[in-house]
Amino acid sequence: MKSALFCLIGVFVAATSLPGLAEAKKSAPSEGLALPTNASEFEQQVIALRKEMTPTGRFSQISAEERARVEENLDVITRLFEEKGELSAMGDSSRIKLINAQEEANAILTRNDDNRLICKMQRPTGSNFKQKQCMTVRQAREIREKARDGIERYRTPMQPALPTGGQ
Repeated sequence: MKSALFCLIGVFVAATSLPGLAEAKKSAPSEGLALPTNASEFEQQVIALRKEMTPTGRFSQISAEERARVEENLDVITRLFEEKGELSAMGDSSRIKLINAQEEANAILTRNDDNRLICKMQRPTGSNFKQKQCMTVRQAREIREKARDGIERYRTPMQPALPTGGQ
């Protein structure tokens, strides 16, 4: 009975985490990094990307600060592949770090930060199980703004309607 329950939980975790990764892979801009599956594939991407970040390359317009941030993200991904070897060997936490680093690098390279995908492990209200939740930077900002507006409306008392002059 216990093994059937663990198997069911494993299937649920796989079913809920893999679509997010597939969606992240689909949303990766073609100009930047694609989601690599192993260390050698990633190393080939890094070599090509660094060529494109030279003064005559496609990404020559990025500033020194942006270049440093891209390099930091490449280092994060490199460390993850050095530890695990392949994407399939990574746990959810490592995959989220990889996707976030890849998306930030792509956002810098494509100057399209609002479409950058951010994934987090969060506990939904009323549950103790963490679930992966992915959304774009724009979606997260809109959710924050709507929540802030709702709080402001709650704090601001309703003003009574003033009578119009029609005795």
